[in-house]
Amino acid sequence: MQFSSETVIEQINTSMNVMLLLHSSCQAIIQAAIEPVSSPWYDVITRELGEAEDLVVDWRRSGILYFHEDILAEIVAYGQLLAGTRESVLSSLDELEQNFTEEGKAQLRKMLAELASPVSRMSDQTDLYLSKLRTFEVNMQQPHSEMLKTIQEVQAQQADIQSEINRINSALDSLRKEIQADRAAIAAAKKARKKGIIETVFGIALAPVTGGASLILAGIGVATIAEAEDKIKKLQATLERIQQEISKDQKTLSHDKKIIAALRGLSLSTQMALDDMQLVDQSLDPLRTSWSMFEGELEGVIEKLANAGDAKSVPAIRAWFNAACKEWDAIASHTTDLAQRSISSSHVPIG
Repeated sequence: MQFSSETVIEQINTSMNVMLLLHSSCQAIIQAAIEPVSSPWYDVITRELGEAEDLVVDWRRSGILYFHEDILAEIVAYGQLLAGTRESVLSSLDELEQNFTEEGKAQLRKMLAELASPVSRMSDQTDLYLSKLRTFEVNMQQPHSEMLKTIQEVQAQQADIQSEINRINSALDSLRKEIQADRAAIAAAKKARKKGIIETVFGIALAPVTGGASLILAGIGVATIAEAEDKIKKLQATLERIQQEISKDQKTLSHDKKIIAALRGLSLSTQMALDDMQLVDQSLDPLRTSWSMFEGELEGVIEKLANAGDAKSVPAIRAWFNAACKEWDAIASHTTDLAQRSISSSHVPIG
């Protein structure tokens, strides 16, 4: 398998799409809300939700910056480095082909070797980004787990509405699975938009009351650099269908019972964010593989030059280098475009 700008650009797009899904999930957590209830557990669950909100506010502010600095900026910098050394490398190849000397060979090897270490840096910076992400994940897991425990304890005490609770919890489980599939399709969309980033945050009324209000509001976010409007519409249809199913199971319940029956919906937003963190980690693996592949090709060229006793290998080295420059021109240009895009955000109520 050969290093390819087409493959790398697709990998960058997927990674950025998944990163943007996480970014939107952070906003969705901020959208989550619950109406006050005169019960001791209300203060507990609002504190746990508040802790999650505090975490995502910070990541919402810093997460894209980390991705740009640790990943996109490093890719662009390497493309610029290769472009900046192109003329001198090609000149050295021409001289070596015309007059093969050990001194000329050593000079060219030094120039090519200086292009190898920055490739490793791209992998190192990806690992740095992932270490920040894993810290965020560990921190988020705590309020999410605590909130789930509180919800389970509260719902377990409601023997008179267990059938409604079970049906709604089952609907929420189905919703999570369908959302994951729809959002994964959005992340994998390959055709990049000509400009901008679309972000949509859905506010799902899980305990609707008259006047368009809701006793519990869950947030689900999605964002993409791709042409994926049809997939976003499919996600919206999924949310609308299951929201209606949940509403039917609450019609005969009182104000407080409606909240308790749909209480697990509050954890849906934090779970989506945790799911996205796993996807970000997975999406960056192919990119690191591509860096290793290119590094291997470059080291192979350096080794070929080291073993050369004459100029016979120079044309092959020149052909590889010209091809590599062309691939990196395309990668750097595309990555620069992505880094400069701004987010256009909208909020869509469901129910």
